[in-house]
Amino acid sequence: MRKAFTLAELLVVVAILSIIAAFGIPNYNEARERADERVGATSMRIIIQALELYKSHNGSYPNFDMSGINAINENLNLGIVEQNFGYFCLTLFGASRYRCDATSTKYGWLLRYTANSNDDDVHCQGGGCPTCSGSSCPF
Repeated sequence: MRKAFTLAELLVVVAILSIIAAFGIPNYNEARERADERVGATSMRIIIQALELYKSHNGSYPNFDMSGINAINENLNLGIVEQNFGYFCLTLFGASRYRCDATSTKYGWLLRYTANSNDDDVHCQGGGCPTCSGSSCPF
């Protein structure tokens, strides 16, 4: 005689799998968000380095705005792929300062870099900014 699984056994297996999924899915989403943060911060650092290289070759920052990643890639000879971020860079005070923003289209926070200011580091602004500290922080 062939033995089959009973309905109770199947329900127990489904319940166990549901419990495992309930713990795993939030951790997965959190890990994806951290990965997106790092991609945005890394892209900003690449843009910053390209702006500084542009300034060292030309004597000043670009005197034109670059809205969108295509304009940034074209003017700074980069190959950044736009994923979950909207990028733009603009000139301030007659090209003596330059600001670049990366806005997360998925999470709503903003990474901002202002070149040639008192504090020329990347900062996160707005609601939903990731919280991190120490050397593992991407900005």
